[in-house]
Amino acid sequence: MALLAAVNFLMIYTEWIGVFFSSVIFIYCLFDWRDKKKRIILALISISGLIAVALMTLQYSRIDGLANLLHYFRFRYLARSGYEGNGVESIFALHSWKRLFANYIVSAFLDLLLFIILLLRFSGVNIFRFSLKNIVADRKEQLFWGLCLLPIAIHHLAFFSFSAIHDFSVLKSVVFLSLPAGI
Repeated sequence: MALLAAVNFLMIYTEWIGVFFSSVIFIYCLFDWRDKKKRIILALISISGLIAVALMTLQYSRIDGLANLLHYFRFRYLARSGYEGNGVESIFALHSWKRLFANYIVSAFLDLLLFIILLLRFSGVNIFRFSLKNIVADRKEQLFWGLCLLPIAIHHLAFFSFSAIHDFSVLKSVVFLSLPAGI
């Protein structure tokens, strides 16, 4: 359990995808909060996440003040999200989605193939032997695929413009997709 807290701290402290990963675990534990293990995980994720955000905020706000840090974060989010509409790539434009898909093909074709297979499997489709009986995966399988896929999907949606413009942005998916590929 201490390892989970340490990994969560480091993921949140170093990269936004850690926030999304920890959020997925947090929401999962909230659904089953009566289980003692889930409450412990919930507490560890919350405490280590808050410490990471507090430390990062403290360190960076000492450079130019808290107000300027928050202004910078807002500016960077608007530049990377694609929701503002005046950026290079907008989440509402079809060509931007094509560009994001092309980034996966150019930078990580095998990852894209695995992502599609896992997405189908997470949704309950058995791609190797399709029948109506095999549509729903069991709960542990859904949790596993959800923990691998949801942080990637949330990251791409939250920072869409960044993901569509930079072909290396798909490399963030490699860490999460390597887990099911190794199994």
